[in-house]
Amino acid sequence: MYHLVVFASGNGSTLQAIIDSINSHQLEAKIDLVISDNPNAYALTRAENNNIDTYIIQNKKFEARDLELSNVLSKYEINLIVLAGYLKMIGPKLLDNYTIINTHPSLLPKFRR
Repeated sequence: MYHLVVFASGNGSTLQAIIDSINSHQLEAKIDLVISDNPNAYALTRAENNNIDTYIIQNKKFEARDLELSNVLSKYEINLIVLAGYLKMIGPKLLDNYTIINTHPSLLPKFRR
Protein backbone atom coordinates (compact mmCIF):
# COMPACT_ATOMS: atom_id res chain seq x y z
CA MET A 1 0.00 0.00 0.00
CA TYR A 2 1.18 3.47 -0.85
CA HIS A 3 1.36 6.10 1.88
CA LEU A 4 0.97 9.43 0.15
CA VAL A 5 1.55 13.04 0.90
CA VAL A 6 -0.21 15.36 -1.52
CA PHE A 7 1.07 18.89 -2.10
CA ALA A 8 -1.57 21.31 -3.42
CA SER A 9 -1.85 25.08 -3.76
CA GLY A 10 -5.42 25.58 -4.91
CA ASN A 11 -8.78 23.92 -5.38
CA GLY A 12 -7.60 20.36 -4.87
CA SER A 13 -9.47 18.72 -7.74
CA THR A 14 -6.63 16.25 -8.29
CA LEU A 15 -6.55 15.56 -4.54
CA GLN A 16 -10.28 14.84 -4.67
CA ALA A 17 -9.77 12.45 -7.59
CA ILE A 18 -7.16 10.57 -5.55
CA ILE A 19 -9.48 10.47 -2.51
CA ASP A 20 -12.32 9.17 -4.69
CA SER A 21 -10.06 6.50 -6.21
CA ILE A 22 -9.03 5.33 -2.76
CA ASN A 23 -12.62 5.30 -1.47
CA SER A 24 -13.81 3.30 -4.49
CA HIS A 25 -10.93 0.80 -4.01
CA GLN A 26 -9.43 1.61 -7.40
CA LEU A 27 -6.23 2.74 -5.69
CA GLU A 28 -4.66 0.90 -2.79
CA ALA A 29 -3.26 3.86 -0.90
CA LYS A 30 -3.71 6.11 2.09
CA ILE A 31 -3.20 9.86 2.07
CA ASP A 32 -1.38 10.59 5.31
CA LEU A 33 -0.89 14.31 4.81
CA VAL A 34 -1.84 17.23 2.57
CA ILE A 35 0.59 20.14 2.42
CA SER A 36 -0.17 23.55 0.98
CA ASP A 37 1.65 26.84 0.68
CA ASN A 38 -1.72 28.61 0.51
CA PRO A 39 -3.66 28.75 3.80
CA ASN A 40 -6.85 29.48 1.80
CA ALA A 41 -6.51 26.51 -0.55
CA TYR A 42 -9.72 24.53 -0.84
CA ALA A 43 -7.52 21.43 -0.97
CA LEU A 44 -7.06 21.84 2.79
CA THR A 45 -10.83 21.77 3.30
CA ARG A 46 -11.08 18.65 1.14
CA ALA A 47 -8.41 17.00 3.29
CA GLU A 48 -10.06 18.01 6.56
CA ASN A 49 -13.43 16.71 5.27
CA ASN A 50 -11.74 13.34 4.78
CA ASN A 51 -9.89 13.26 8.11
CA ILE A 52 -6.49 13.76 6.48
CA ASP A 53 -3.78 15.66 8.34
CA THR A 54 -2.88 19.04 6.87
CA TYR A 55 0.15 21.28 7.06
CA ILE A 56 0.61 24.83 5.79
CA ILE A 57 4.13 25.68 4.72
CA GLN A 58 4.74 29.39 4.91
CA ASN A 59 8.51 29.56 4.53
CA LYS A 60 9.28 31.74 1.53
CA LYS A 61 13.01 31.00 1.23
CA PHE A 62 13.82 27.96 -0.89
CA GLU A 63 16.42 26.35 1.40
CA ALA A 64 14.41 26.97 4.58
CA ARG A 65 11.24 25.61 2.94
CA ASP A 66 13.12 22.50 1.80
CA LEU A 67 14.39 21.87 5.33
CA GLU A 68 10.99 22.49 6.92
CA LEU A 69 9.26 20.12 4.51
CA SER A 70 11.90 17.48 5.11
CA ASN A 71 11.36 17.75 8.87
CA VAL A 72 7.57 17.51 8.52
CA LEU A 73 7.72 14.49 6.23
CA SER A 74 10.15 12.67 8.51
CA LYS A 75 7.27 12.25 10.99
CA TYR A 76 5.34 10.12 8.50
CA GLU A 77 6.10 6.87 6.69
CA ILE A 78 5.62 8.35 3.24
CA ASN A 79 6.61 6.37 0.18
CA LEU A 80 5.18 8.67 -2.50
CA ILE A 81 4.76 12.43 -2.87
CA VAL A 82 2.13 13.66 -5.32
CA LEU A 83 2.50 17.25 -6.49
CA ALA A 84 -1.10 18.05 -7.38
CA GLY A 85 -1.02 21.64 -8.50
CA TYR A 86 1.66 22.65 -6.01
CA LEU A 87 3.34 25.70 -7.49
CA LYS A 88 6.61 25.92 -5.56
CA MET A 89 9.91 24.34 -6.51
CA ILE A 90 10.91 21.19 -4.64
CA GLY A 91 14.38 21.12 -3.11
CA PRO A 92 17.08 18.47 -2.92
CA LYS A 93 16.11 17.14 0.53
CA LEU A 94 12.83 15.92 -0.93
CA LEU A 95 14.11 15.07 -4.41
CA ASP A 96 16.88 12.90 -2.99
CA ASN A 97 14.74 11.04 -0.46
CA TYR A 98 11.29 10.48 -1.96
CA THR A 99 9.61 9.25 -5.09
CA ILE A 100 7.67 12.20 -6.53
CA ILE A 101 4.92 12.42 -9.14
CA ASN A 102 4.12 15.86 -10.54
CA THR A 103 0.63 16.21 -12.03
CA HIS A 104 1.09 19.89 -12.90
CA PRO A 105 4.41 20.34 -14.69
CA SER A 106 5.65 23.72 -15.75
CA LEU A 107 8.48 24.93 -17.91
CA LEU A 108 11.33 25.86 -15.58
CA PRO A 109 12.86 28.29 -15.03
CA LYS A 110 10.40 30.49 -16.94
CA PHE A 111 7.34 29.72 -14.78
CA ARG A 112 8.85 28.96 -11.40
CA ARG A 113 7.83 30.60 -8.15
